[in-house]
Amino acid sequence: MSTYTTREVRMIPVDLIDPHPDNPRKHIGDLTDLAASIKTNGLLSPLSVVHHGTRYRVIAGHRRLAALKQAGLTQAPAFILDLTPLQQLEAMITENTQREQLTVLEEADAIQGMLQLGATIQQTADQLGRSQTYIRERRRIARIGDRVRESRADFAQLSFTELQAIAEFDGDLEAQEELAGAAGGNEFAWRLDRCRDRRERRKWVSEARDAVGGLGLESLPVDVERYWMSPDGYEIARSFSGVEDSFRDQWRDYALDHDTDGLFVHVFDDGVVVAYRAAESDAPDEGYRERTRREQLERRARERPFRELDERSRRLREQWIGRTVFQLNLDTLTDLVVDLTGLLLIGAHPSPSLCQGLGCDQRDLCIQSYNRMRSTNPLPDTDKDPKDNVWHLDTDRNLDELANRTTESLPELACLMCAAIEARITWTDWTKPTPLMRDYYHALTAAGYPTSDQEQRALADKEETR
Repeated sequence: MSTYTTREVRMIPVDLIDPHPDNPRKHIGDLTDLAASIKTNGLLSPLSVVHHGTRYRVIAGHRRLAALKQAGLTQAPAFILDLTPLQQLEAMITENTQREQLTVLEEADAIQGMLQLGATIQQTADQLGRSQTYIRERRRIARIGDRVRESRADFAQLSFTELQAIAEFDGDLEAQEELAGAAGGNEFAWRLDRCRDRRERRKWVSEARDAVGGLGLESLPVDVERYWMSPDGYEIARSFSGVEDSFRDQWRDYALDHDTDGLFVHVFDDGVVVAYRAAESDAPDEGYRERTRREQLERRARERPFRELDERSRRLREQWIGRTVFQLNLDTLTDLVVDLTGLLLIGAHPSPSLCQGLGCDQRDLCIQSYNRMRSTNPLPDTDKDPKDNVWHLDTDRNLDELANRTTESLPELACLMCAAIEARITWTDWTKPTPLMRDYYHALTAAGYPTSDQEQRALADKEETR
């Protein structure tokens, strides 16, 4: 920390001392008890102030100054410091963080103030005793705009995790306001995942539009409203989607085995590109194939909300399980394992052999789910190995490692049991009553899983159909 020139304690008239306008702490809280103590015993800890013209500004002791005024005292003991504006801000941040008085947002704004006064990230980190990553994270949070901050009265009280997620969408006001509105509730994780998915979909669509021009493809010359529809005079040849693979790569793979001459493409905002060809009116079999393709796309459109619900809910469950089961107290963890055991008696066996109640594909899904839960400590074989001319993950090394982990650790056993259940859940379970799904949610919720409103509504709909 910088060396500041201090002088002896002086008594200064209270009416000459002002709060510092750059004080990071914006809310000083209830002063009743502190004012009563000062009125009875006097101020035991002097203020720290700097000159400001003929007046003074507080560097340390904003609460004490306000309590002095509330108690009716006219003089205050104070150290008078000689500090630059940057040193003043550094001192206020340090004093507040040492007393754990700053909210994350207040600290972020103060750090941004230091950077604006000319301090580098390294200097700020050294001054505050923090890492450069810590400083960069708060700098991103400080960039959250006033409109988002003013969207709720308690915005300054949001947690670091919530503010970090909101800051992630810098430049996307819609996403930031949506996340700010959901912060503090069970809906936040769901909304965050949806915003990330929407961002990736928009990125995919933007790259697809660039690829259409870059590959020299012809755009569909007529309007079409939905990707499963065929405009008059055209029929669907192929549709492309999925943010994991770019449209450019998908098109190149398609063009290797198909004649793309005469095809027209249209990019839809919801993340689908459809290739069309001119319809042949004199070929009745082509009309049949066109109807079949259209029916397939319509079916996919009907399935899509359920598939997205399944994908997002699975991702949130696995993230919560991997992050939380190792932090549960023993009673809650034991109750969870007991509940899961009852569910696994339906058929999904939790033993490392993974051989009872799970087919080949489900064994792969189980190990993949477990590895996602334990992303920081996955099983040794994460790429599929060939067995009986089929690729699977239940290798001897993986099974031996699972046996060791689940024998020695109850949280590991809980992860594997959850993974065995996850392997049996598909998107169709969201379209009809499924006791396994409902009971699985009951077990997770009892252990603290924050079931989102969407999941609750879907489960409630299923219960009503029983």
